[in-house]
Amino acid sequence: MVAKWFAAERGFEKALKLRDMHLMGLARLVAPNLILYEVANALRFHRIYRFSAGHIVESIKSLVDLGIVDEPDPEIWRTAVELSYRTGISVYDAIYAALAITRKALLVTSDEELYNRLKSEVSVALLREVE
Repeated sequence: MVAKWFAAERGFEKALKLRDMHLMGLARLVAPNLILYEVANALRFHRIYRFSAGHIVESIKSLVDLGIVDEPDPEIWRTAVELSYRTGISVYDAIYAALAITRKALLVTSDEELYNRLKSEVSVALLREVE
């Protein structure tokens, strides 16, 4: 979802709205440090846009500056790995869910399959349904 802040694609308006709510103090966004790698990779290999190295680095810097990056502790990792085994999702995806569980937060995703696998485990919503 966060990559949509930098690439105008389906759902980017709602993603920007969530970012803006964070900036205005109306919501608190948090993501594991993995978000930096995922966004950089999504922009580097975007199927439509060709982002320069400089643009990607500036995008990552802006994520860091937003203060949303959280370093998962061992307990969050334990939750993530156990969740991965229980639901059959990747540890990459499970770390976001584990962070949401630990922080008592809503996990927002654009991935319907992930949503379906997690809806009985964590408070989760599809980006398109978030108001």
